[in-house]
Amino acid sequence: MPMLKILTPYYEKFSVETDANIQELLNSDIECVAESKQGTLICDLRNELISKSKKKKQVVSGFDYVLFIDTDIYSKDIVGDVKRMMSYDLPIVGGGYKQQGSNQLCAVKYNKYLQIGTKGLRDVDWVGAGFLLIKNEVFNNLEYPWFRYEWVEKGDKRWQTPEDVGFCFYARENGYKVYADCDCELVHIERIKNHIKTIKGETVALSKADLQNAIFFFDRVTVKGGREATEYVRLLQKIAEELKKPETGGLVAPDDKAPRDK
Repeated sequence: MPMLKILTPYYEKFSVETDANIQELLNSDIECVAESKQGTLICDLRNELISKSKKKKQVVSGFDYVLFIDTDIYSKDIVGDVKRMMSYDLPIVGGGYKQQGSNQLCAVKYNKYLQIGTKGLRDVDWVGAGFLLIKNEVFNNLEYPWFRYEWVEKGDKRWQTPEDVGFCFYARENGYKVYADCDCELVHIERIKNHIKTIKGETVALSKADLQNAIFFFDRVTVKGGREATEYVRLLQKIAEELKKPETGGLVAPDDKAPRDK
């Protein structure tokens, strides 16, 4: 079986959900190791996690695939998602996850974001690095730095891409295709935390999807994982209990649209 290297760059700390995902992979039948690195510059962290050498020509060895898992991404079936992505035998494939504050995925084709509900394996211009599987050969065939900021010009406008978009552009310019696996069940954790962290006995409006994910997190991390409940997980439990009631007390926004006060 191919050797997988799980890499997680982080600024402050891991979420309990991401940590649970990594532990599940390490305890699975997938041959893998995990490494993380703390810092403030995400672009440098990604490059340094792959190789500490900054030579333009180098040999990266010891693994067949790299899997980047960011600390705000959680997979509902981490082992199944990774095995499926590896089975494609593609150089670059990322899991499609929801972009913060939108109804679209962090994946773009022809300057248009893929929409929530998209299914299957899609050829894309770029995909976010929050859940990104890359073959070792890519790093050996491209020059360092692999993750980079790229300047893009369109008409009279000029802007700089994030490091994961820059990586995808760089890879595609050198003959690699980039794919998004939209069958991954991924949750952008920070989006939910931003909505619930102020709960102190007050009614808080969340989308139905957020509430369902809250139930999943509580069941998965606290009960199945046997972890001590943090303040965050206790808040999730409170929301889950509200959702299970016939009347949710205003927690679910009508038709999953923007929350509003009752």
